Amino acid sequence: MRILVSNDDGINAPGLRTLVKVLGEEHEVYVVAPEGERSSYSHSVTYWRLDNKVWEREVEGAVKAWAVDATPADCVYYGIETLLKDKPDLVISGINKGENLSSDCVYSGTVGAAMEGMMMGVPAMAVSYCSYTDNSFETSAHVALNLIPYFMKEENRHAFVLNVNVPVEEIKGVRATRLDGYKVYHKKIEHIPCEDGSFILHCPNQPGLAAGLSDRLDADITAVRNGYVSVTPLYADMADHRQLGMMENWNGISLHVK
Repeated sequence: MRILVSNDDGINAPGLRTLVKVLGEEHEVYVVAPEGERSSYSHSVTYWRLDNKVWEREVEGAVKAWAVDATPADCVYYGIETLLKDKPDLVISGINKGENLSSDCVYSGTVGAAMEGMMMGVPAMAVSYCSYTDNSFETSAHVALNLIPYFMKEENRHAFVLNVNVPVEEIKGVRATRLDGYKVYHKKIEHIPCEDGSFILHCPNQPGLAAGLSDRLDADITAVRNGYVSVTPLYADMADHRQLGMMENWNGISLHVK
């Protein structure tokens, strides 16, 4: 298979390097990734308004690799649209350092890069290792490799992103999951005064706190905490279809707008 690999931790991140090395043993791998860290950039894009600089780089296991001064989603767009001569069969974003569970997916550049691939008609996976301190990405890379044939057999693989989270402890198996609860990101923000009268808002780098959990194994946070690889299908449709059915009375609203 022809696989395009990107991420949000940057082209030199050990998670990406390990993933490419493992995938390259069986597949034709190309890399288009940010030249530096672009974590929490979500699905932001700049390709329509900025001229983004590109460098060709060497990445072990890759046929060719490029670093781009752009967002993760930009990188996938550039890869599919112009840098790769032929359209990839699959986009894999990662391996992210740290989990992308629950509401992390709203902020995640890793997920955003995969979502861009899906929206451009290419099946896409986002892969994360649920540790912020451990750089042992080999197991996660082999998990991704082993999941590829299952994902590619899914008839609807073009219609969703497969969000994969690998636990730190010994893996018990795989669970198809939904997003569990939510995370609270309220953090103490420091005000740092400047000489010109302005001030800097500084937010310490701390993970969100999980809340509202269901404690069910079909939910991503709970599955990972119990030693399972969580695989969650994500879709670009952000509409709350449960609520939509309860809002039919809105169709009768008469607006008096001057």
